Amino acid sequence: MASRLVELEDFRSRSRAAVAPAATAVEPARVRPFRVGEWLVQPALNRLARDGDSVHVEPRVMHLLVHLAIRPGEVIPRAALLDAVWGDQIVGEEALTVTLSQLRRALGDDPRDPRYVETIRKGGYRLVAPVEPLEQPEGPAAATAGASTPAGGPRPGSSARAGMLALTVGGCVLALLALRASPGPGDPAQGGRQPSPGAFLPGVPFTTYPGCERYPALSPDGTRVAFVWDGGDRGPLNLYVKQRDTETPLRLTDQEDRDAFPAWSPDGSTLAFVRFGDETAILSVPALGGPETELAVVDPVVHGLDWSPDGRLLAFSTADSPEQPYVIALLDLASGSVRRLTGPQAQFTCDSWPVFSPDGATVAFTRAGHALQQDVFSVPTAGGAARQLTTGQHQVAGLDWTPDGSAIVFAAAPAGSLGLWRVAVADGSVTPLPTRGEAASYPSLAAGSGALVYVEPRSDRNVWQVPIGSPAAPESQGGPLVASTRFDSSAVVSPTGDAIAFVSSRSGTLELWRADRDGGRPRPLTRFGGGFVLDPRWSPDGRRIALTASVLGRSTVHVVEAASGRAEPLTSDSAHERPTCWSADGSRLYFSRQERGSWQIWSMADDGSDRRLVTDRGLEALAETDGGRGLVFLRQQEPSIRRLDLGTGDETELVGPQLMARWLDQQVVEGGVFAVDRRPEGATLVHLDFASGMVEAVRPLGKVAADPELSITPDGAHALFDRFERLELDLVLVDDFGSS
Repeated sequence: MASRLVELEDFRSRSRAAVAPAATAVEPARVRPFRVGEWLVQPALNRLARDGDSVHVEPRVMHLLVHLAIRPGEVIPRAALLDAVWGDQIVGEEALTVTLSQLRRALGDDPRDPRYVETIRKGGYRLVAPVEPLEQPEGPAAATAGASTPAGGPRPGSSARAGMLALTVGGCVLALLALRASPGPGDPAQGGRQPSPGAFLPGVPFTTYPGCERYPALSPDGTRVAFVWDGGDRGPLNLYVKQRDTETPLRLTDQEDRDAFPAWSPDGSTLAFVRFGDETAILSVPALGGPETELAVVDPVVHGLDWSPDGRLLAFSTADSPEQPYVIALLDLASGSVRRLTGPQAQFTCDSWPVFSPDGATVAFTRAGHALQQDVFSVPTAGGAARQLTTGQHQVAGLDWTPDGSAIVFAAAPAGSLGLWRVAVADGSVTPLPTRGEAASYPSLAAGSGALVYVEPRSDRNVWQVPIGSPAAPESQGGPLVASTRFDSSAVVSPTGDAIAFVSSRSGTLELWRADRDGGRPRPLTRFGGGFVLDPRWSPDGRRIALTASVLGRSTVHVVEAASGRAEPLTSDSAHERPTCWSADGSRLYFSRQERGSWQIWSMADDGSDRRLVTDRGLEALAETDGGRGLVFLRQQEPSIRRLDLGTGDETELVGPQLMARWLDQQVVEGGVFAVDRRPEGATLVHLDFASGMVEAVRPLGKVAADPELSITPDGAHALFDRFERLELDLVLVDDFGSS
């Protein structure tokens, strides 16, 4: 770690230079937007914009473009670009080749007829498009550099210094205004270990009832929260309202049918909600209790409901049947007519969770594609084209507007567990809003106050162990290995067979824990203090554990010393990254990296250096094989397990999409793969032999978690997996979100 800190300080020192030879090392996050040809370049956002469209690029790609733009028209040697962009990291020239290819794709450039970047044989590269500084930031670019500052980091207007880098460019001066200070120790882009105490939202429990409280909605004045609750006895979901400083909620409905999606009228006197029964209907009820009023009978499938600020419309998501695409519709309360605001899209499957902007002119919603990857969109209430606001969020669970209409707070899981994020409507910059719980979903903000409420899970999830025996082996031979009244998950046995690493919330936040092989003497190894932790992976020598941690919103790679618990971050920038497996000799670590909303497989040395792209078609590396010559991986497109020849790049399919569609999790072992197979009679542990392609049912597993985190012990004698014993949902209130 000391060498990486020296490298970082050296990089910052070189960034302060006003003029430097060849390729000056400048941090893109400190560079003001400028134009290259037809493109507006926004370095701090890693974004290119042209004619209303935008393209997000990987930070390393933006780094390369900035260095080429510093000296347009001049040939910059490959070695100089490698030094400027990668610094002291040891990488081969293939890293520059791959990054340059990504830049050309983003710009729409053809290397055979270049309009932007020209390759000079045996010389290097030069930027042939004109470069123009912006005298004043244009539109949403005005605050781009500071808009995405992570929570707890320096903010515009703070004591952070802003500097001017004046760089000589072909006889003219390109002024690049630095709007962000150098990242502090809590910035995930530089792998900060611990966030500052103020980095987490100051939430306090609002409800602590048994059972599950869902779909919270803050009243306009922020004094009451409406929600649906099962009463703590797994009964029907009915509508309740709880006022601040009271413990007992007011029950508004009492039906066997299921109620959902409460929405406040603008004056706070009435609640609209959806009821699912013999027919699906939208109803209203006085917020203080009283008779229900049926407002409309709608299509049987509904997801989300919101009341317009002028009180005239209700927005809801609807579909003719569960197999049909969801669309956003508007109910006119005066006439009872329904108008569809969005229509079925050939490339999308579901529009849901509509929320009116504070001025009522726009409806924000989530849109899911065929792979069920969701993002935040908006559409004018009067009708028109939808606009995409986020990219690569994968799963979105609820959203709401900030009271001033400048941003949308949403819950998403771009990598790992659900957490809260804020997207600026003007420029699409996304900022994490870390919470201390296991996850966060369904945020609601009050129009007339600075309050925020969201749902936080409280789960009892345990790790079970079963012997791998004959197909007739009874389930009773298995039992809990790691268990408590809190969240315990993802247990893996060390290569030496004498210890277990697992993730647990028994200390109050999710941390990495260690126990003896029999589950005894559990003790925490990390103290991140919030966010999510997952994916523990032992190194082959048993001395280190790689894991995913997210303490400031981004999913980052850490390596933890198994003896001391000392954690070192290996993530080099703010992209989402997750470790997946070690090389057989332990010298390298394979990890997944998010690029433009999709995932790629990379590898790096065990100290975080020498980062190499392995394949842009993979979702997760599963195991290195054949003495390091092959890699078994999970393919992203057409989900399947394949073997990649690391020398030739050839792929061989090992497990096809049909089997993968039934599998909940899998682990590759020598010559085959174990998996948790979803079957009508319950989950079953199965084994597939790579040579023969035969699948054998090993033993029943009984009740497993939806994501069971299967692990096979190094001796092949036991399988470890997760089971849910209990799940409860509580509401958390942030009283002064506006200052968070």
